Amino acid sequence: MNRIETKIIIMVTNQLAAAKDSDAKTEMIEELSENLYQRYLELTQQGMPEDTALTTTMESLGDVEELLAFLRETETDTQENICAENAYGENTREETSEEQTDSDQDETHRENWTSEFKKDLGSGIDAFVNIAQATAKVAHTTVKATADCARDVAKEVSEQWKERYPDGVFSQYETPKGEKVDCTAVQVTDTLHSLDIRLMNGDLTLRLENAEDTLLKVEGDTQEVETFLREDGVLSIVQENTASASFFFLRGMRRCDIIVTIPKKMWNQIKISTTNGDVQIEDGLECRELHLSTASGDLQIGDLLCDQVTCYSGSGDLDLKNLTGNLYATTKSGDASVQGHLGRCELRSTSGDVEFHGESQEIKCSSTSGDVEIDLENIPPSVNLISTSGDCEVRIPWSDNMHINYRTVSGDFTTNLPLTTNMTKRRGEMTLGNGSDSQIQISSTSGDIEIYVK
Repeated sequence: MNRIETKIIIMVTNQLAAAKDSDAKTEMIEELSENLYQRYLELTQQGMPEDTALTTTMESLGDVEELLAFLRETETDTQENICAENAYGENTREETSEEQTDSDQDETHRENWTSEFKKDLGSGIDAFVNIAQATAKVAHTTVKATADCARDVAKEVSEQWKERYPDGVFSQYETPKGEKVDCTAVQVTDTLHSLDIRLMNGDLTLRLENAEDTLLKVEGDTQEVETFLREDGVLSIVQENTASASFFFLRGMRRCDIIVTIPKKMWNQIKISTTNGDVQIEDGLECRELHLSTASGDLQIGDLLCDQVTCYSGSGDLDLKNLTGNLYATTKSGDASVQGHLGRCELRSTSGDVEFHGESQEIKCSSTSGDVEIDLENIPPSVNLISTSGDCEVRIPWSDNMHINYRTVSGDFTTNLPLTTNMTKRRGEMTLGNGSDSQIQISSTSGDIEIYVK
């Protein structure tokens, strides 16, 4: 650990000195210090002097009172659990002592009817108290189990984020440069041509207004976002980017769901990224370049007129309809469904299914453990479908000038094309005409291959 890291840890610890020592406090100090240190490195790499960078870094710590309130609440829950357990143990010891006393009195004054009555009455009261104490114990046990579960989930999520962002969160969410403006209503001029929207934990809906309306409006949890207008004509809308905000956002304790309404015009570039949230773009968006990224949310787009679309989702689904232009889309564990009239289309999924319906001049689809299904309205010059352990199915119009090559290791092959001697149930190729209009290649390791002419 170097000198600056030690300084940051000491300063963060001093900021949280009002909170009592606990595991939650230690974890918070470690995470905040690591994120702040990454912010410091970013600033120094941009040429800022060390002292200035350290001061600026600590200013980005954020709302300390919110952090202290969280630690106080955690401490209260823990203290209540401890008190409940201690009270239960003390009551148990008292009950044991009372039961022994009652037994001695019963033996000594067995023939005394009054004493017997008192004893029975006391036993009834004790039984009632025991029931109440048992109920309280169950309630406290439930609360404790819930708190323990929440802490385990928080710890697991924290470990996942450290895995996903080993260099810290701030490296993904740099503070944008530009003039800070009111996000609820921004005047859209000819010089404002691009958008950059970045959220951590929250959903985003992008809406279109008539061209006569020249205002860009943000609705929803606007208190959680900041808007910056850059000199190069880009409007940045970012979620509060402080260490304290990141601490709560990444644990799902705070959300930022917003609706951004923009004038309907041709935008140069629109970038949208969320860490944990869905993105929905309503029909009619026009832009030259669209970049969408989410770690664990779904992406949904309809009626898009765009030259280039790039989509990425870690564990969410992609649902893209009525697209034009070129498309590159990939998801790790979600499904990808695309419909449109595209130039070049490339779809990739690690463990989800891939579907395409429409036209494309060049199409490449692959999935490691999912199915690949293509329904084409035209015969593209190039078609390449690959699945490791899923099925591959393609439906195409008839053409008398195409070449088909397929291969499967342990799957079956089915087609309504006229079979030739070069086609078997495992591998084969077929050429109609000179085969120059379309080259179709399909392969699957352990899945079935199906080729149908519509």
